Amino acid sequence: MNAIGKPAVARLIFALDERLRRRNGVFDYDADGDCLLRLQLVKARRRIVLRDGVRLQPSDRVLELHFRNEHIPPMGPDGATVAWARKLMKLLDRSFEQLWEFLRSRPDLADVAAIRGVWHLRSLNKLQRIQWAAPRFGFELVPETDTFGRKLMSIGPNAMVLLLVIASNPKAAHLDLLFQKPVVLFLSRRALERRYGHWTEQEENKKALQ
Repeated sequence: MNAIGKPAVARLIFALDERLRRRNGVFDYDADGDCLLRLQLVKARRRIVLRDGVRLQPSDRVLELHFRNEHIPPMGPDGATVAWARKLMKLLDRSFEQLWEFLRSRPDLADVAAIRGVWHLRSLNKLQRIQWAAPRFGFELVPETDTFGRKLMSIGPNAMVLLLVIASNPKAAHLDLLFQKPVVLFLSRRALERRYGHWTEQEENKKALQ
């Protein structure tokens, strides 16, 4: 359903989200399909060495992932079923394949060596799920110090997340979304190419044979 077909409150929430995205430089890299992700060009902000040897300095540019909440499959009456999770995984795979295609087409982003994702957890009990799912897409957890200042800075983004969930997937909306704990993950450009580069080559070969 597009924004026009949504209730008035949902349209207001999406309009606010769009305004904040424009102000913060968050953009779509595949606006026409079912891509679940958006991008924001940011600084690494700290020194990091990833498992495959990629080294990041605080001033290095990285791409930060943002969910396109309006494209996440809505949950049915039974909540997060196995079928729903499989559909989500398939869409994420396609989104990362599109991300690799985007990076290949942008020489101005050749210096970007890693992609960062921040997953917000309602409780640390769900950390095990992230630890299981993250390597599936090539990500690794890179913990950050949980300071009081970081907690304060998370209040605004958590409130926006709650509003977007209410607008796009109300069955998943709970007040504890306001108190989520951020978990930081990194995916190196090398790992992205290893996992999704061959998909792009296969698609190109198919098109060449048509």
